[in-house]
Amino acid sequence: MSAQPSVEELLNHVRERVQARGPQRITSLPAKPLQGPGRSAGPVEFDFAELRRNVLDASTYHAMVGQLNPRGPGLPNRSVQLVKKVMRRSLSWYTRPLHLFQGSVARSLEQSSKGIQHNYSRILQLQNQVRALEDEQQNAVRKINSQIASQDERLEAAETANARFTSQVKVIEDRYRALPVQLRIFRSQRTGLHH
Repeated sequence: MSAQPSVEELLNHVRERVQARGPQRITSLPAKPLQGPGRSAGPVEFDFAELRRNVLDASTYHAMVGQLNPRGPGLPNRSVQLVKKVMRRSLSWYTRPLHLFQGSVARSLEQSSKGIQHNYSRILQLQNQVRALEDEQQNAVRKINSQIASQDERLEAAETANARFTSQVKVIEDRYRALPVQLRIFRSQRTGLHH
């Protein structure tokens, strides 16, 4: 075997190392609702930091596509780097569209993140406006109920006054009906006195 490994041997060596590492997964935690003392059961607030981290990770990993990792000095490492550079150049026809696609996905994620945050803040504003309108409505209902109670008291007082007035009118009517009888009695007494 020669002192310098062939390109095929280097490729096999790189493949073995990549397979030995296994697939690397990027894990992230789900967004958690913020909870704390004094929080009501109203709208749930989310921590957008995780979403921002994921968008940043997408941009970072997008920038890493096609990049060579640094290696130490020495002939074997230089040979590996040379093979990697040759592979990178020979695969540029394949990686360029992937790079463009991943770039557009990363930009779309960033725009989507901004849109979600904008919509979320707008929803919170609208919820605050709805709460303010509900408070105004409750105050208006209280005021109307108070006015209705006041009107009920006035109506009750008017009905009581009307009942007194009706009883006084009845007394006057009874006296008026009795007036002809009393007038006859008075006349008869008067005529009896003159005779």
